[in-house]
Amino acid sequence: MRAAIEAAKAGDELRGVAIIGLVSVLISPISWIHHLVCIVPVLAAIVADGRNVRRVLGACTVAVFFAARLPYIAHDPPHMHGASPGALADSYGLACIALLAYLARSTRQQGSVRFFV
Repeated sequence: MRAAIEAAKAGDELRGVAIIGLVSVLISPISWIHHLVCIVPVLAAIVADGRNVRRVLGACTVAVFFAARLPYIAHDPPHMHGASPGALADSYGLACIALLAYLARSTRQQGSVRFFV
C-alpha cells in the first residue's frame, strides 16, 4: 500500500490504482477470476506511454497469460493427464503477486507517467 501512496505522490495515479487493484484481489478472502478486471490498469501501467517496446511486449505477455485460462485447465481432468493441479491452479494469484512486486519496485526506479493533469 505504501507503493501506491508513493506512486500517487509522484504523479503516477495509474500505477497507484493498479497496485490497489492487485492488493484488493490478493487480500480478499474470496476472489473470482472476474475480479481480476484490475489487470486492465495493470497492463496500462506496464505499457506507460507506449514508447518502450520491451514494456509493450511485457504487457502483451501478461495479457496473453491471463487470457490462457490456466486455472480452468488445472481443474479439467482430460487436460491434466494425471498431474496435480498445484501451481497451475494458483497461477493467477502467483502472477498477481509477481505483478504487485514489479509495480511496487518500479514505482521508485522508473519515472512516473502522468495520465491525469
